[in-house]
Amino acid sequence: MQTCLNVQTVSEDYFNCIDAMMATIATHYGRDYQMMFLGSWGFFYNLSAENFSLRIRFGVDRYSRETLAQYHGVVSQWNIVKGVPGLVERARRHLDAGNPMGLYMNAYYCPWSSAYRRFSINHYGIIVGMDERRKEFFCVDPYSFSQEVYTLPFDSLRKGFQEVIEFHTVPQPPLLPLKTLLLQNGFCKGGKERFDRQCGDIRRLADDLPGDLDLAREIAGFQEDLKNSLIFRQVSNVSKHRAKTAVGFRYMADKYEQPELETFAGALDKAAGEWNRVNTLLYKLHFTKKDEIKQRISRLIYGIADLEAQTADELIRFSESL
Repeated sequence: MQTCLNVQTVSEDYFNCIDAMMATIATHYGRDYQMMFLGSWGFFYNLSAENFSLRIRFGVDRYSRETLAQYHGVVSQWNIVKGVPGLVERARRHLDAGNPMGLYMNAYYCPWSSAYRRFSINHYGIIVGMDERRKEFFCVDPYSFSQEVYTLPFDSLRKGFQEVIEFHTVPQPPLLPLKTLLLQNGFCKGGKERFDRQCGDIRRLADDLPGDLDLAREIAGFQEDLKNSLIFRQVSNVSKHRAKTAVGFRYMADKYEQPELETFAGALDKAAGEWNRVNTLLYKLHFTKKDEIKQRISRLIYGIADLEAQTADELIRFSESL
């Protein structure tokens, strides 16, 4: 038996593979997805972590699976399935009903991935069909910016498979009052403590970086592929989460006809760009080995903390004015 659904992939520069999967599924069902990013503006600094990279945590206040269901009516269930036969049976049931299914796996076993047989990294794709006679799934990978349908042999999943994500829709939830929406996502007076802590953590990162960062140690094993080293990925994720939150604010600005929200989106886009500059300077630090670049990075991160603190304060005042 061979089945293959027509699923058009959706992705943006700032999407991680989970975002791309969720946005693609929502679009396939004819739903929007932008407000799933409203809980993305976070940051944690874990001083106890041995590696400097692990001190940087982009954090989320609310998970996208929760907000996608609450605001757009696309519900997901994340399940561990024992063995390939159980996965095949579950996929058959969903595909026969016209539903694609998310797949969480180790990209080391994913034939189309740049990580294939090179290094382990968690990855999400979408099963859109399968050929049981040839023992292979048909998958799309929205993160890759491709509409190509890839084949994934059942055998590849014997080691790399982690979870399946099953989706369904419920009636489109009504649009909440704007103040209620902002309150639910911590953009209100009660959220000031959270943002004070968050910006304080960013400043602690800036304080510690010049003395504690050993970049050669952080990128060990990735000298020829810096962007896939943990520290570059962590900083990139912090940037992307600001950009994604900006998407949510622009969506709200349109839906609620509140142009002030565009201003906050612009500030978050600026913060995203500044975090990207941190990675640019890390590249320069790697190639020049000049310690004064660490001081430059520290000053840049202090500026980001000030920008984010000001944006949060103005957003909270706007929320209270509604």
